[in-house]
Amino acid sequence: TFDELDATACEVIEGSIPHDFPSGAYLRIGPNPRWVRPLSTYHWFDGDGMVHQVRFADGAAQYSNRWVRTGKFVAEDRLQFPLFGGLAAEKNLLMLTYHFLLNLVSKDLVPPLAGAPLNGNCNTNLVRFAGKVLALQELSMPYELD
Repeated sequence: TFDELDATACEVIEGSIPHDFPSGAYLRIGPNPRWVRPLSTYHWFDGDGMVHQVRFADGAAQYSNRWVRTGKFVAEDRLQFPLFGGLAAEKNLLMLTYHFLLNLVSKDLVPPLAGAPLNGNCNTNLVRFAGKVLALQELSMPYELD
């Protein structure tokens, strides 16, 4: 989904959630496509990170989700346009040239984001560390979730 959803009641299809089921939340992260990039094909590694949560309490469950607001996400959100070629973008010289020029131009279009790198989409894993939940991906530093 492209939209962030606030807490929405989950319908139990079969059986029921026991009333004494422990309260808490199940979190997962994954890549969600946000933009159709011109001259490019989509690879699922390219999707921006979206955290999905199912919260359990009092025999009921609610679903919500949120984008991980990386430097890349914020920059593209400001322009409402994809700035970076994806994993499958550089398949021919035309695509390579387009994404190279777009990356050059984007540095002037987007003001610096307090030193936040513009690469990485934090769509791979979640960890709890020192009482904080961090979104991870191999290309960037962790992002703390609130």
